[in-house]
Amino acid sequence: MIFHRLGLINKNQRGFTFIEIIIVIAIAGIITGGITTTIFQVLTGSARTNNHMTAVRQVQNAGYWVSLDAQMAQSIIFDDPATSGVTEFLTLTWTYWDSGEVNRVAYTFVNIPDSTLKDLQRIHTSGVATVETGIIARFIDPDLTTVEWRLTGGGGGGGFSLPDKYDAFTITGGAVASSGTITVTAPGDVLTATPSGGATVAGSDTDPVTINKESGPVPWTTPAGGGQIIVERNESSAGLVGYWAAPTGDATAAITYDPNGNASIVGGGGKLIFTVTATVQEQSETRVYEVAPRPGS
Repeated sequence: MIFHRLGLINKNQRGFTFIEIIIVIAIAGIITGGITTTIFQVLTGSARTNNHMTAVRQVQNAGYWVSLDAQMAQSIIFDDPATSGVTEFLTLTWTYWDSGEVNRVAYTFVNIPDSTLKDLQRIHTSGVATVETGIIARFIDPDLTTVEWRLTGGGGGGGFSLPDKYDAFTITGGAVASSGTITVTAPGDVLTATPSGGATVAGSDTDPVTINKESGPVPWTTPAGGGQIIVERNESSAGLVGYWAAPTGDATAAITYDPNGNASIVGGGGKLIFTVTATVQEQSETRVYEVAPRPGS
């Protein structure tokens, strides 16, 4: 009797059909594939996020140190490495009022092997001793289309020194119309200011204008959205120095020709504007900083 009942139970049981097994395998494959894809996306997204955050930290570090030094600086000198041949493209100096000790901070780019990116190095010298030196930011794009270190004349302008024949700096118009003057301070020194793109010098919008000490402050203008003025030394007498003033607008100035690296633009009431781009495994971050040096710089 017992065996008969077991036999009845066995006869009433059914197994999985081949089609049902195929369906189960297909569903399991879909679920497994979805889980694998999700895990891959999470891992990839996490890597991209980490790379981007690394790039963010690099531009933040660069912005922090340069801004800190610029706020202390009494003198800010920019030399375009592409034209000046110098490695220290940004130099800031100040003197402590109590000790009279002179501080100098220089920024340079350091090569990264097998990469077009650079490390940003800061060298701080106080008196005659180097008190701090090292890499402050990595993976920085040194291309001047993305890394610009500029002095703007809004609120003052600054001084310039063009020691050698053909040394030059360029005043470039900004988003709004700008105006100011160019002054040569040393007797016998002569420079040529050539406007283009709607800019003017002493009322001329195309012809070069000769400027010397006897000319006094010579007016210039740049239109909104562009225009530039090339200010070039055309005599070889020692030490052409002077001032460029930009009390209105946001024109900028930078050395554009300096074969032996001794020409300079010095801040005098304007702002230091610099753009930093860092790239880590194709993840990039770009930030623009504007810093006003301390009064009297």
